[in-house]
Amino acid sequence: MALVVREFRPSWDQTSRYVLNAGRQLVRGGHRVHLVAAGGDFAAAERCGLLPVPLPVRPEGYVYATPAHAHADRVYGALRALAAESGLDAVEFPERDGEGLTTIRAKRLLGEFRDTALTVRVHAPAALTAPLSGEQPGDTDRAMTAYAEEYCLRHADLLLLPSQRAAGYARALNDRCRSSPYPLSPADLVPRPPDGPRPPRRVTFAGPVGPLGGVDVFLTAAARLARSDPDLTFTLFGRRPGRHGPGLPGDRNLGRLVTGPLRGRVTFLDPAAVPDRVRLWRSSLLCVVPARWDNCRYEALEAMSQGCPVVCASGGGTAELVTDGRSGFVAPAGDADALARLLGRLTGAGPRLLDEVAPRASAAVRAYGDPVTAGRQLVDAYREARRSPRREPVAGPGTADSALPPDTSGAPDACPTVSCPTVSVVITVYNKGRWLAETLGSVRAQTHPRVEIVVVNDGSTDPATRAAFDALTGVVKVDKPNGGPGSAYNAGIAAAGGEFVLPLDGDDLLDHDCLATAMAALRRAPELAHVTCYVRHFGLVNAMDAPLGTVPVLMSFLNTGGKRTRLLRRSALAAVGGYDERLPTLDDVELLIRLERAGQEGDVIPRALFSYRRHAASLTFASPGELFVDEQQYILGKHADLLAAQAPAAWHHLLHLWKNRVEISQSARWRRTRQEGSSCPK
Repeated sequence: MALVVREFRPSWDQTSRYVLNAGRQLVRGGHRVHLVAAGGDFAAAERCGLLPVPLPVRPEGYVYATPAHAHADRVYGALRALAAESGLDAVEFPERDGEGLTTIRAKRLLGEFRDTALTVRVHAPAALTAPLSGEQPGDTDRAMTAYAEEYCLRHADLLLLPSQRAAGYARALNDRCRSSPYPLSPADLVPRPPDGPRPPRRVTFAGPVGPLGGVDVFLTAAARLARSDPDLTFTLFGRRPGRHGPGLPGDRNLGRLVTGPLRGRVTFLDPAAVPDRVRLWRSSLLCVVPARWDNCRYEALEAMSQGCPVVCASGGGTAELVTDGRSGFVAPAGDADALARLLGRLTGAGPRLLDEVAPRASAAVRAYGDPVTAGRQLVDAYREARRSPRREPVAGPGTADSALPPDTSGAPDACPTVSCPTVSVVITVYNKGRWLAETLGSVRAQTHPRVEIVVVNDGSTDPATRAAFDALTGVVKVDKPNGGPGSAYNAGIAAAGGEFVLPLDGDDLLDHDCLATAMAALRRAPELAHVTCYVRHFGLVNAMDAPLGTVPVLMSFLNTGGKRTRLLRRSALAAVGGYDERLPTLDDVELLIRLERAGQEGDVIPRALFSYRRHAASLTFASPGELFVDEQQYILGKHADLLAAQAPAAWHHLLHLWKNRVEISQSARWRRTRQEGSSCPK
């Protein structure tokens, strides 16, 4: 099996700590466990019997919308090599950043990892934590990461839940969920000596030192407590976002809170600098977890195991382990006054109350996170997912096409001989006849057995193009006045007879297995209305473009869904009315918006299956930049209701794109470089 984590840092990262404890127990159970990570403390992993697998180097020339997507591709490369070398029974991803995106896509669309359970553990999904983090919602990278996380949760074979904190959200995406606790480490199983020294009067905050961890609530309560109890000291034990050095948090709001009676009485401990957590919790009077998001933090589990009573926020995962007043204490979430009153009662009541709670806390957390039991439950979950991998719901756009039955046989990509639908490849040409023969050759070389070729001459004025079109045989020919790409494709689709349509510009090329692979993807995922793929650019731009997929919260102004060339069910095109002929170049982008809004779901095959020729005479390069601005404004106006429904987050995203001059279009970047030189932004 393989456990995946982006950076393996068990000294401070919650996910890495889980991977270390779970991996150690799985190894003890006789399993071969690979650790797939980009870097980190591999020596710690090896000491516990895990087998580190570094990720392959990111290939040259690949272009991604986000670094997280590039990382997901590298994870896929490592797992693919592992599966080919020795086989994989199970892989567990964290939901964070969508690390399993490409691998789960490859199983869904390409039939890879057929005998491998692909599971996702729900730690702290961005969709739930981002609104509580205090950050503005305008970072487009975060929106794309949230999309990738949701994709993984929706299409994994099984979701693993350490608590019920995210259960409602997870089950709304995927009905295959199973409880799977965080296992404790061996150090957590060593009981606190009953005759050990009493802890000093120190109250320790545990969690991220920021709004998500509730540090503001803690410090507000601590300030009130400090006025009445001058002997108490306070420790902040947790990571600060974006900072790794010693000292108090640099955030100005936190700085304002550490004043008055707290001055000189608050210390900060970076978990990376605290190797002996047992000593920390045995020398703390209380562990306080006032987090706005809490899915059973390891700090709380470790404190309880050492008999340090925990005060946690209501509604969180830790609160599920605590019986208020018996094995711990629960305060109303976000209520600093209530927390101050509770802490005042506990610190002023004398040792008896806390001494009574300590053994019950230790017993409660061991019942939850006993490593042997947790390891056994995890293996059972993997086996369950492997025996019966997830099947996508059949209801959806694809069910209308009875000509393409779902793939449940495990057969290769070749189309079933009983019922093999026709794919109509619609090629449009406008004064680009010199490349038409090469384009047609790539279509005629397809391994899919039933291909209809429709060639549309969109009013070419070039004599060579006219002659090439007139000489064509063995294709359906449509000759029409010039009306632009949308008009040409609509005319070609109207003349086509296939149940499936693939639009193709007259200068681009298909790989020989493009149609067979795309048809197999729709057969495996019959709920899909269309699929596209990675794109190989050649000519003026030489790169590999890896589309992320259509992100609903961004789609009205940012295309992340790929190029025009994609395999579509004809029924899906009919449902939305085809291309908008008023758009000279962005008709394909606007079509994707309407498909998404109509529930016609698409996906991206993580493999390059066609080549996109980039030359100065192409429409995207030759058209003035002002035209694209006008078209984008037209799209925003046409879908104003969508933009209004997504406000104010949409305005934040637009401001982020504008101020950072972000441009993911290869063509737009090429034009900008020519206008502004090599110093232009990304």
